[in-house]
Amino acid sequence: MSARLPQQPLEWLDRGQTVNFRFEGKKFKGLAGDTITSALLANKQLHLGRSFKYHRTLTVLSATSEKPNTFMAIGKNKRH
Repeated sequence: MSARLPQQPLEWLDRGQTVNFRFEGKKFKGLAGDTITSALLANKQLHLGRSFKYHRTLTVLSATSEKPNTFMAIGKNKRH
């Protein structure tokens, strides 16, 4: 996770606690308090999916919660 910004005052991240997760079958590490997007960006994962209609590459355009067409499965998935 070398793509992190320097620690900021009053940040929500707990830099002492890592969290392991999978995205698209790959293993990643994030920090406690990360969003999925911030953890993926910190791991230099820029390709986040493909559009439904044209299958164009999707990446982060903003850090707001209003982005439609974003789906994440949370929990244990035996396929990965």
